[in-house]
Amino acid sequence: MSDRGVLNLPPSLSAVRVAGVPDTAYYISDFISESEEAHILDKITTRPASAWTQLSHRRLQVYPSLLSTRNEMSTGQLPSWLENPVISRLTSIPLSSAATEPSKQHLFSASPHRRPNHVLVNEYPPGVGIFPHEDGPAYYPIVATVSMGSHTVLDIYDKDPRTGIKASKAKWRILQERRSLLVSTGELYSGTLHGIGEVKSDEGLDEETMVNWSLLREESRNECERQGGSLKRGLRVSATLRDVLKVRDWGRLVPGLGKRK
Repeated sequence: MSDRGVLNLPPSLSAVRVAGVPDTAYYISDFISESEEAHILDKITTRPASAWTQLSHRRLQVYPSLLSTRNEMSTGQLPSWLENPVISRLTSIPLSSAATEPSKQHLFSASPHRRPNHVLVNEYPPGVGIFPHEDGPAYYPIVATVSMGSHTVLDIYDKDPRTGIKASKAKWRILQERRSLLVSTGELYSGTLHGIGEVKSDEGLDEETMVNWSLLREESRNECERQGGSLKRGLRVSATLRDVLKVRDWGRLVPGLGKRK
């Protein structure tokens, strides 16, 4: 049986919509298989040290390139191990199974390039998080994140529309299992801030606090209950997929750029 068959993917994203958050979020608990996860992690972790950008407490890789100060990206190809299975699978799942909607409509159908063209790979050791933030205007307002290696909890905050300042406490929390896909778009993308707490163990994980509880794997829900709502974090690697709006072919704009001397 193929990995796709083992995964039992939803017939449409509307079937895995996260209830109780501003429009719109989708969550697929088994987006990639264990063998696919191992393959992708091997490709990421065996990259040379020069492929990593070291931050204060974590490190990252960028594909195909960093954004300029003007929020522009140089044209380039994404690695084959991201194209398949991640991007090909993401664009194969229709938004809705309703007969009145075109069967070809997928998550990125309305974005400028009709697919993700930029991937940010982050490595989070236990105890490392990221300050509440928004993704900003460089991207089409869709972000899709695949989690590998370990889980995390995404904290989502209300944002003052005038000042952009976040509320003091997270209003919604989403448990992201390893091998899962989380998609944020619409008001959830533009009207809130999101972050990850700097903790080594996530606490208070239950049906009342996790807005995607019903979409989690049964084994994850059972584990939370056995551990009294607590899960210890391991080393997590995330792949965040977006469509950068401004793409430039610098080789055409600057003659000779990239050519061998």
